[in-house]
Amino acid sequence: MSYRPRRRHIIIVKGIRLADLLAPVEKPQTFDEDEDEVIFYEELPKEWISGNELPPINLKCWNCDCQINGAAAFIPHNPHLVDKKVAFDRFGAYCSWPCAARDAFHRFGGRKDYTSVVHSLAEAYFLATGVTVPRVKLAPEKTMMAEYWGNGGMTRGEYREAVRDIINEMEM
Repeated sequence: MSYRPRRRHIIIVKGIRLADLLAPVEKPQTFDEDEDEVIFYEELPKEWISGNELPPINLKCWNCDCQINGAAAFIPHNPHLVDKKVAFDRFGAYCSWPCAARDAFHRFGGRKDYTSVVHSLAEAYFLATGVTVPRVKLAPEKTMMAEYWGNGGMTRGEYREAVRDIINEMEM
C-alpha cells in the first residue's frame, strides 16, 4: 500500500503574508510510489571550492534523469577565490561532466556567455579530476534512450556506457 499525501489548499487570511505560509522546509521529502518509506533528499550544495571532494548526493541527473551515484558534477559559474583556492557557484546536479556540458549547451548555447560556461566547465573538470581538457564533450541527447525513442533507443545502461566512453575519450 503506498502512502500519498493529501492535497493541501491554501486559504488567504487578512494579515497573513504568502511568504509566511511558504516557509522553507529543512529537509524536503517525497513519497516513493513503490515503498511506504519517506525519502529525504540531500540539499544541493551552493558552492564548490577546489581541493574539496565533490560531496555525494542522492538526486537525479538534471540532464538524463539517471540516479546520481556518488559525487554530482555541476555547471560552474561565478568563479571566485576562497582562501586562495578557486571556487565556483554550482548550478544543477549531474551524473557526469558530459551531462553537465549537454545541459549547459541546452540552457546557454547561443548566448553571449556560452563560451565562458564552456571554459568554466573545463576548468572545474580539471580541478575535480586533475585531467586537462580543452572542453568537456557533450553526453548524448537523453531522447536517444528507449523511454523516449521507443524500441530502437538505448537502454539506461547503454546510455551510461556511452557517457563513460566519452569520459575515457576525453582523458586520452
